Amino acid sequence: MVGGRGLGPMTRCMAVADEARRRGHSAHFLIREEFVSLAEQFGFSWTLAVKPQRKQAGPPIGDTWTEIAAHLGITDEGYLEKTLRLETEIIRKFRPDYAFMESNVTLPLTCIQNSIPFGSTFTWADTADLRLHTREMSVGSLADAILFHNRYLESYGVGAIADLSELVTKFATVITVPMIPSLEPEISTKEQFAFVGHLLFEPLEYQDMPLKVKRCGDESACLYVYLSTSDVSRAVWSSSLDALSKSGIGLIAAGTSGSSSDWLPGGTAMSKADVVLHAGTANTMMLAIKHGVPQLLLPHNDSERLYHSEKLALEGAGEIVEEEILGDEERFRSKVLSLAFEPKFQEASLRLCNQLEQYNGPAQAMDLIEAAR
Repeated sequence: MVGGRGLGPMTRCMAVADEARRRGHSAHFLIREEFVSLAEQFGFSWTLAVKPQRKQAGPPIGDTWTEIAAHLGITDEGYLEKTLRLETEIIRKFRPDYAFMESNVTLPLTCIQNSIPFGSTFTWADTADLRLHTREMSVGSLADAILFHNRYLESYGVGAIADLSELVTKFATVITVPMIPSLEPEISTKEQFAFVGHLLFEPLEYQDMPLKVKRCGDESACLYVYLSTSDVSRAVWSSSLDALSKSGIGLIAAGTSGSSSDWLPGGTAMSKADVVLHAGTANTMMLAIKHGVPQLLLPHNDSERLYHSEKLALEGAGEIVEEEILGDEERFRSKVLSLAFEPKFQEASLRLCNQLEQYNGPAQAMDLIEAAR
């Protein structure tokens, strides 16, 4: 199991590993240092991954996964050499029957070289033959970013790739999409992509709320907010929450200090909310759909989030807003109440909830993996 570059990819892999463990399989993680305590909390063994060196500070140049990976330093020759060596050692020690990953650009190479079948999530429609028309996406030059990958692939006798997505689309035996087709229409008709609805790690998402987090009471509506200072400036964030707390709207907030927490069990929070405000992250979006909660979306720092947010807005289950609305107390309050009480948002959210219920999440993913072994 390799959990990718963020909390979402890590917990989606944990959801599959937890289901595997329930079925009598064993799972071992290759993870970044910040996820060690999370793996240990839920009893998973782990090996520490090689740490890449970012090429530069600031946002990535371009918005495809290949461009982002190059920006993060995970396509560099030195990083590839060290990581492939470590992964080969793990395979020789752990002797896996299967590998599963998200947002990983090295383990496919190791699996190909060692004849290990592997599967992956696929969280958005960014492929070599499909370029999206999301309004803030750009495509740069990809040749340099995949140069060293292609050298390895050609030495294995399997041919070159056009971009990093083809490590999955060409070589994975299972590709799971932890979404519903309404949010990934471009790949919904392609047989190689298996929609499973979600890969939510429920033991994490449905824990008790931290005691310091204020609960909603008898307010007119309850707003669950899941943002960080990378999504919105701390000054705007604090002032907008202060204003809302005086406006008669109840708040459950993650990502600030005081009466909130840096992280909250999203499923527990969502079960109490009438509306959720978040940055378009996949797990939060699917939790909201699971609970039929309308969504206010601030996805502007990330193309994947913007892509999913635009699809959700087209379905009528939420709205994309600009950061400026958070500084306007009356407009912000009006928007929250609109999503909480206008029937069209409720109906659209419940329609997506009904679509999600057709899928079986991690259990469905494990069925596919067991069948592909």
